[in-house]
Amino acid sequence: MGKLKELQETLQQFSKRKRATRKQLQSLAGKLNWACQVIKGGRIFLRRILDTLPQLRHVTHKVLLSADFMLDLRWWLDFLATFNGTMPIRNQKPIIDVQVDACNLASGIYFRGDWQYVCPISV
Repeated sequence: MGKLKELQETLQQFSKRKRATRKQLQSLAGKLNWACQVIKGGRIFLRRILDTLPQLRHVTHKVLLSADFMLDLRWWLDFLATFNGTMPIRNQKPIIDVQVDACNLASGIYFRGDWQYVCPISV
């Protein structure tokens, strides 16, 4: 099973819970942290999960999952339904296209059709 499908199933299981242990939350946070590498804005919806962890001292201690926590899970579920597992590569043109060249005798610069050279001594 792919990681994306596994993450969707984990989120669906979590959305049915009322409580979760520290270990379960750590596992969920790790999976969502992995997804945040390619899902822009995902860290915002991971923050509440991470903020819940310090409330639990031991891996078996449980915490009541808040309505806001559930809304974050809902965002992940809704977004992952449209996410196809790839991130497009943006073809961004450079803001400035400057070309320069220099040596011990002269130098030159080219910028969008304009050019200039400096040659202090005649060659």
